[in-house]
Amino acid sequence: MVRVDDKAWLWVDYTAKSGKRAHGQATADGYAAHGCMLGQPLVEHLPYDRDKTLAALRRHIPNLGTSEEAWRLLGRLAGLEAAPLARAGVYRWFLNQAPGHPRTADALKALADVLEDLRRADPSIGVEARVRELDLPPDVLYAYRRQYTYPDRLFLRQWQVLGPLPNPEGRGNDTPQRPPESEGINLEAGYDGVDGKVQWQLHESPTPHVNLKALFTRSDQVLAYAVSWVRSETAQPAVLEVGCDDACKVWLNRQLVVEAAGVKSLVPGSKVVRVNLRAGWNELLVKSGNVGGEWAFIVELADPTGRGPPRGLEISTSPPPTAP
Repeated sequence: MVRVDDKAWLWVDYTAKSGKRAHGQATADGYAAHGCMLGQPLVEHLPYDRDKTLAALRRHIPNLGTSEEAWRLLGRLAGLEAAPLARAGVYRWFLNQAPGHPRTADALKALADVLEDLRRADPSIGVEARVRELDLPPDVLYAYRRQYTYPDRLFLRQWQVLGPLPNPEGRGNDTPQRPPESEGINLEAGYDGVDGKVQWQLHESPTPHVNLKALFTRSDQVLAYAVSWVRSETAQPAVLEVGCDDACKVWLNRQLVVEAAGVKSLVPGSKVVRVNLRAGWNELLVKSGNVGGEWAFIVELADPTGRGPPRGLEISTSPPPTAP
């Protein structure tokens, strides 16, 4: 791109087709480079034919894959449909065309909103029934319900925390090096930390995430463990959502279920895994490593259908009489 001062452009007197001011430029080398930013979508500069526009959008949106541009153009496509049923058809079409798009939950919400408007006129229209008719992947329904219809959350805020422990060059996340991993939890034991002996300490986070940087005096080249126990009234499936900064591992009943490394920032639910809770007590052990900067983790339990937290749970920071 050649950057040219405004005075160097040769502005023309006639009006361009777009209605905007136009210009040309003569150069000594016989060529020129011209960059511009369109303040309006390209479709607004073309002759308008509604049917052709609808067809073009339906043809090109699937080719854009999982991009944000596909979602933006879907909004254009839906906006061309004035009738609610036709708009609902647009969102149904998108959900069938792109079930793996990261905005499918948003598309499902838009569809549900249209269906809700229709239901007011015709109470026989059931939103959930129409949604089920789409035969969407379970993950889409899960994300939709979590974001829009079931706001209740179960973040684990109460933990026994151990640290800070050495984490030279960030290798501690990959190397089993402490009894909490190899021998189980002993809340009375002491360990060699970066500044002397450390022991487990009770911590209840005032926020959904556990801010380890604020909890400890050292946060560079260190790691920590956190343990909590979850009692379930019955054996049941659940979803474990985890986020961390920089690295973490999570064990459920001594089985590794989550592993993440090299994470630049804390994003809730960046790791989502389906697990099975035992009837009775279940142990959740987190190892969180940090090289530098912010240091935190967040753990949440959810129902596999996305309808809020699992039922019949109790959280404790005291180990059960019998270890898991």
